[in-house]
Amino acid sequence: MIVKKIISLLITFFIVFLLFSKQAMASNQLNLISDTAVLMDAKTGQILYEKQMDKVKYPASITKIVSVYLSFLGTNPNDKITVCKDDYLSDLSVTHVALLDGEVVTLRDMQNAAILMSANDACNVIARHVGGDYDTFIERMNKFASDVGCTSTNFTNPHGLPDPNHYTTAHDMAMMTREAIKSKEFMELLGTNSYNMPATNKQPERPFSTRDAMLKHYEKYYYPYAIGGKLGWTEEAHHTKVTVAEKDGRTLIAVVMDSTHPESKYKDTIKLLDYGFNEFGGYNILPQTVQSKEIQVKDGANPVGHLELFLSSPEKVYLQKSINVNDISYEFPNIESIEQADIDKEKFYLEVKLPDYASDVMYSTTITLKLDTKFVPNLSKVTIPPKKDQLIWLSKEIGEIIGISFGITMSSVLFILLIILIRKYIIIYRRKKHKRMLAIKRKKQLEAMRIIERQKSPYRMTATYNMRSNTNQNISNNQYNTKPKVNNTIGTNKKRPRH
Repeated sequence: MIVKKIISLLITFFIVFLLFSKQAMASNQLNLISDTAVLMDAKTGQILYEKQMDKVKYPASITKIVSVYLSFLGTNPNDKITVCKDDYLSDLSVTHVALLDGEVVTLRDMQNAAILMSANDACNVIARHVGGDYDTFIERMNKFASDVGCTSTNFTNPHGLPDPNHYTTAHDMAMMTREAIKSKEFMELLGTNSYNMPATNKQPERPFSTRDAMLKHYEKYYYPYAIGGKLGWTEEAHHTKVTVAEKDGRTLIAVVMDSTHPESKYKDTIKLLDYGFNEFGGYNILPQTVQSKEIQVKDGANPVGHLELFLSSPEKVYLQKSINVNDISYEFPNIESIEQADIDKEKFYLEVKLPDYASDVMYSTTITLKLDTKFVPNLSKVTIPPKKDQLIWLSKEIGEIIGISFGITMSSVLFILLIILIRKYIIIYRRKKHKRMLAIKRKKQLEAMRIIERQKSPYRMTATYNMRSNTNQNISNNQYNTKPKVNNTIGTNKKRPRH
């Protein structure tokens, strides 16, 4: 009896342990120290991991990803900029590169200073040059955040120094980074290790070097797949970090925020990237496997057609390797009708429904794909008139058909005649061309014969000339001196003269 109780207790304890283990695995436990974090696939935007990713935080210097990216749009890196007192920082204890009033620098210098050295004064120079003035540039930063889909971001400066109204989230930061790294020039800068700023009219050459240990081969936290990154820190924000890594053709974006220890931002980032690269496999969702959906389109109360929602091309998603792809399903947006004026404004997404057990092995089970749309208007139906007018109606229809057929026939005949005329003209042209070529060839041959005759020896030419002259003279005498023949044989014994 006691043995049975012990066995039942052990079984109960084992079941509770399994349930607790599943809950722990599903509750964002990668043992991250950072308060918020997110791991995003750069190509698809799919969230592979998240920990309070929509919690508002101070970004610190990872703000510079946005300001420097915007400086690449419609500008020339070689632009000359003169530093002014408005670019100075009120607090010189923060990071800067000691720019002086009247110093002439290039936009490229300031971009490298902002990313590699996290120079706040360089960001002020960028904002004034690119935006025309400081406030206009801040408006551009906020517009960019809104355009990429950020919902919890507001910028008040281009560098990220503390301000209660300057905030974002890990999720928003990943979306902005995803858009920024589409620029080849910006991505190259984000992965740069060092840069030498040339001497200016005020100061000698200044060397810059990245502070991101994941990009340096000799550092403890060097990560071989990291291709770019940006650090941030203030007392209010604590440590923040954005990292871009690439492996086997996949690019991941890791964001960690509010990390209290200098090394924790590196440890958390490496955990995120290893998890994304090692635990997920790619799966293509083919259009033929997803049924389309039709939504009624109205103009007020009047139906005017329908809107087709469908996938036009294969879409890749990343699933935890233990998930069976045959267990996934798809769910279209629950919309039955839409106003015609709102078609271009609305965006539609297909939700990839994962099996229930996916929550045990995946930290984020929300996967959405953007759907393509096609508006199909209602076709007007042919109305048959009353019976007494059917004959008239039928004759009109037949007349229209005959008229169309006659027009098509005449067009075809005219087209054939045109082809025949063109062909005949081509034949005549080719014959004339052939005759001209033969005449030219014959002329060239005669000229060649004359040249050969001129090249003969003088004796032969003289002899030939004399021979031709004598021959011509004899022919001439015979032609003009020969008398007509007279038959004198009858009644005379004279002989006929010999010629």
